[in-house]
Amino acid sequence: MMGRVAGMFCDGAKGGCALKLSICAGEAVYAALLAMEGSIIQATEGIISKNVEETAKNLAKLSREGLADMDMKVIEIMMAK
Repeated sequence: MMGRVAGMFCDGAKGGCALKLSICAGEAVYAALLAMEGSIIQATEGIISKNVEETAKNLAKLSREGLADMDMKVIEIMMAK
């Protein structure tokens, strides 16, 4: 379960990549079904903006700046095992 939750982070676990990919595909289908029912996250919540382009920019900024040290932390964890 924790491997799935942490699936948004690439940790070099080759076997885990297939699981992460399948989870992403399932979530995409789930999101599409919700969207077809008119269920959306409002632009006033979190990093979501009024349009997809701005939301993508927000996500890019979060991953580029917020996760800047992640690679080194993943390596640190792996080396400590």
